[in-house]
Amino acid sequence: MTALIAGEVQDELAGGFPFVHWPIEKDRLLMPTLRGGRAVWVVRSADRIVSEIGELCPR
Repeated sequence: MTALIAGEVQDELAGGFPFVHWPIEKDRLLMPTLRGGRAVWVVRSADRIVSEIGELCPR
């Protein structure tokens, strides 16, 4: 559910609001997905997990 919500929010807000910061690697947005029962951010081109959703910014 967390990955689904992250994806929907990203689709609605990304690109339209300069004050919204999204997890990126280089110039590409990361993809929220579910892997092994965990909601994670993935680099699409390399199919590599970067972080669990919620762990990128601990504040």
